[in-house]
Amino acid sequence: MFYGVVHVADGATFWMSQRSPAARPLQKHLVPERGSNDAVANATERSFSEMQRVVASTAVWTLNHTTRISPLFPRGQLSQPRVARSAAPEIPYKQSHPPASALLGTSWCQLFVAESTSFVSRIVMTNAAAAEAGHQIPDLHRPLLLLQPQRFSYYAVIGAVLLFAWLFQSRSHRLCVAAPLYKASRIRWLFSAESLLRDSYHKFRDRVYLVRATEGFQLMIPSSYVAELKKYPEDVLSARDAIADALQSKWTKFWPGHNVDLLTFVVRTRLTQNLVKLAPVLKKELDDIIATDFPACDDWTPVKWHPFALRTISRLSARAFVGPELCRDKRWLDTTVNFAVHVFMAGAKLQFFPEWMRPLAQYLVSDIGKIHRDIQNAKDMIRPILEQRVRDQDSTACEGPPNDVLQWFMEGMAEGEKADLAAHVELQLVIAAASIHTTNGVVCECMYDLAADVALQEELREEARQVLEEGDGWRHKESMAMLKKLDSFMREVHRLHGNIVSFARKVRKPIALSDGTELPVGTRVITPAAGIASDERFFPNPDILDAMRFYRLRQESDEANNRLQFTCLGDTYVNFGAGKHACPGRFFAGNEIKLILARFLLAYDIRLRPGEKRPRSFCVVMTKTPNPNVVLEFRRRRL
Repeated sequence: MFYGVVHVADGATFWMSQRSPAARPLQKHLVPERGSNDAVANATERSFSEMQRVVASTAVWTLNHTTRISPLFPRGQLSQPRVARSAAPEIPYKQSHPPASALLGTSWCQLFVAESTSFVSRIVMTNAAAAEAGHQIPDLHRPLLLLQPQRFSYYAVIGAVLLFAWLFQSRSHRLCVAAPLYKASRIRWLFSAESLLRDSYHKFRDRVYLVRATEGFQLMIPSSYVAELKKYPEDVLSARDAIADALQSKWTKFWPGHNVDLLTFVVRTRLTQNLVKLAPVLKKELDDIIATDFPACDDWTPVKWHPFALRTISRLSARAFVGPELCRDKRWLDTTVNFAVHVFMAGAKLQFFPEWMRPLAQYLVSDIGKIHRDIQNAKDMIRPILEQRVRDQDSTACEGPPNDVLQWFMEGMAEGEKADLAAHVELQLVIAAASIHTTNGVVCECMYDLAADVALQEELREEARQVLEEGDGWRHKESMAMLKKLDSFMREVHRLHGNIVSFARKVRKPIALSDGTELPVGTRVITPAAGIASDERFFPNPDILDAMRFYRLRQESDEANNRLQFTCLGDTYVNFGAGKHACPGRFFAGNEIKLILARFLLAYDIRLRPGEKRPRSFCVVMTKTPNPNVVLEFRRRRL
């Protein structure tokens, strides 16, 4: 059997198998559950998310290299563990035998390569089960995941130590909280967090309970406790500490320094107050994006929606954040988009290292270096704009200050800090990272649901036509608020496909809950948003997308009309958080989403490709994301 290298990532090599008279027995490999040549070929297009490659390769190294377990060749043939660098005799291809009896009870790791997705799932199974699975593969034209231990032995040992240290930390780290523990292995939380959150929530309902997830022990708080806890100040129950822990801000630089209060004020107050003025500016920018970056679509035309939407949102956001000078600069847009990815990846990887190792580990995580490059690139691009604005501020000939977030930051800073390049870069990268990908997630999920429901398209299109096209409603400040059906649809999509956890906090001072539960210092608190969203007591038929669910409820009373908008908070709608730390940019994001959806509804018919169903979302650790590889079809409407 001949193996040709397809893709190498983090110590793991993806290969393609072909028929040959002899096998290469010293290569360790795992046979996927299902697959095709396409699945492996897609690896060269980065179809596997980086985080999953890291986790998967670490797990495989641990279970197959250091413990000397021999995975199977197709049709049950065994590979032999390498015990020396000298050549070993090859095993003939047709020779096949069961695993050694001593290994039958040993666990090993199998990777499943899923077709037409960008994710890999992983399970642990016994060699006996693996042997049986191996005999069920009828041919060799399937993708294999192979490892080359002779080249990466030191990395294998390091990976083994880190993985086992992460999986089997001392139970002395368990929180001293009198609450039941939901038992699920930490490894399951990597790729099954949403289902585990739903299951655990419905098991304990209105009780607080503990989970031991990827970040260690966390206390899950049901909706009935949100109102109680959101009243505590930052020095008692800290949102900032929780974010810093999750994203390893000390090393990833994801924090606006001492200007965090300024950032919140500017976004919540100045940006929100200027939404009406920004609306026609963003509409013009969106029109230009469609004219230059979107196909003509005279007939049904396939479009990979996720990357287009991401470019669109990054550009619209940049127009509001830094003004016209940078909003069309590809380098700036790439930097702001990639910074968030690099921060997330670096934070996730650092979680695998014990806390005492992280000062050293930061130099082993490549994403940290990428973050530093992002920061330097941002400095290079903002510097001339900032210098010009400082000069304009001192000039009497200036027509007036720009109407964007960069200017509002300058106005809110102390006199000696207005020209502080590092401070402005921190603020701009943090606000971009916190807004672009989250907004894109909602836009993509909404568009996928619209593409799957032509009748819903027509209903929302008619509302948009009446509100926006009659009397040039794009310029009226009330227009976006009048799109009540679209607003209901967005809230419902956000309920089903939004954050799976929310209201993350870390206890700074001891807290006693109303039921007597005591939370010691260091307790990490989080709300299982996915569980609450699936609670039939709050949402009848919770697993069904009911686009008009909140539209109907808003008709019942003025109080409900105000309380059930997309941007409104609630104990059973925690996707934007709760209390004073709720997302300050949700009003800007809501208008941005409505602008994009309404613009495309009025201009295009949208559908899934023939034979396809509404694409499923993906969940990695505690983050849910839309499928980035979905292709939708668009056709320009003939008016």
